[in-house]
Amino acid sequence: MRRFLIFTIICSLLAAFSLDGLARRTRQQVGRDRRNTEQRIKQTRQQIQQNKEETRRALNRYNSVQAQISLHSDTITALRHRIDSVSGAVNRLNDSINILSNRITSLRSNYAQTLRNMRARRQTMSDWAFIFSANSFGQAWRRYRYLQQIAESTTRRARQLRTEAQRLEQARSQLQTLQAALQSDINAQQRVQSSLRAEQAQADALVRDLRRNQRSLNDELKRRQQQIANLDDELNRIIAEEAAEAAARERAERERREREERERREREERERQQRQQQQQQQQRQNQQQTPAPQPQPQPAQPQNPSSQPASRPAATSGNFAAAKGKLMAPVTGRYSIVAHYGRSSHAELSKVQVNNTGIDIEATPGANARAVFDGEVTRIFVVEGYHNVVLVRHGEYITVYCGLANVAVSKGAKVKAGQALGAIFVDQADSNRAILHFEVRHERSTLNPEEWLK
Repeated sequence: MRRFLIFTIICSLLAAFSLDGLARRTRQQVGRDRRNTEQRIKQTRQQIQQNKEETRRALNRYNSVQAQISLHSDTITALRHRIDSVSGAVNRLNDSINILSNRITSLRSNYAQTLRNMRARRQTMSDWAFIFSANSFGQAWRRYRYLQQIAESTTRRARQLRTEAQRLEQARSQLQTLQAALQSDINAQQRVQSSLRAEQAQADALVRDLRRNQRSLNDELKRRQQQIANLDDELNRIIAEEAAEAAARERAERERREREERERREREERERQQRQQQQQQQQRQNQQQTPAPQPQPQPAQPQNPSSQPASRPAATSGNFAAAKGKLMAPVTGRYSIVAHYGRSSHAELSKVQVNNTGIDIEATPGANARAVFDGEVTRIFVVEGYHNVVLVRHGEYITVYCGLANVAVSKGAKVKAGQALGAIFVDQADSNRAILHFEVRHERSTLNPEEWLK
């Protein structure tokens, strides 16, 4: 019994030690698992963020390539029209050269025949012998005039032959110039087409990359749409504030004018009463001096202020509306439009649509945003995704410049067309792209900026 009790105690102790070790190992394993899980979660988040950044950069590259494709397509179309025009001119010039060549051949043949006839006639009889062999003076005179006309005709044909030869030479020289221009245009078209094919291949590759990250693409497009919506809300809020401030100023101005009008009327009423009292006093004095009644002058009637038209503030729209289609580019240097105004979608990439309230312009790094028209800086603020934003008012119209790394003007400043507003932000994480978001508004209504630029 004692041995059994000792054995039981020993087994209990061993079991306790084993359970305690198992518990320690379980806590250690749980800790390692938790750290491993946290590490995987962190790596997954980093990968998701990296995919988002890559998608953002790929979408920006795709937009840039699409802009270059559109530009090169327009260039090819213009070159084709020019090639067709030059080809038509070459064909017409070739026809003219053929006509001139035939005329010169005919003139040379006639001129040569005339010279041969003159040479044959002179071999038989000289000109003077031909004249003096006449039977009468009249016949001699007619022979003289005949020889003179032949000489003049020969000289005229020779001059005409030289003129036609010069025209032929000029036409051939012009033809060579046109052919050189035509070949230059053809070579330029081939170069642009080669660049277009390369850009199209790059766009196709970007499309494949973006399709592989369809979810990230949708998220990026939704993010951009949200940024545009936030900017639009902020602009509408600011414009509404400006309208409220303008209404308050107009109300204060109207109240000031009404107050001044009341004071003027009261002053005129006091002056009228004073004049009436003076007239009555003068009348009593006159009655005391002379018994003859004197006609009383009629008191001056106060001017009815309501009959005067109320002054209105001058129109503030200026000439901005007349400048439609003539505004300078809002950026310095070379640029391309990578996102157009209005609703657009990447049909080959996603069903998500982006409604752009302006245009996105890709400029060269280091370029500045510049005012497109004379105006006044009314607001400077910051919006997520657009960095610094500058609003310039031109009467009833407003131009908006978004994406500035810094601002070179201040609120309330009067700016001239072409004046720098600030440097465009250069995204070093996106191949040093410098993109300006530009808008034209008629108060809160957005307009297509491409219709306003030259």
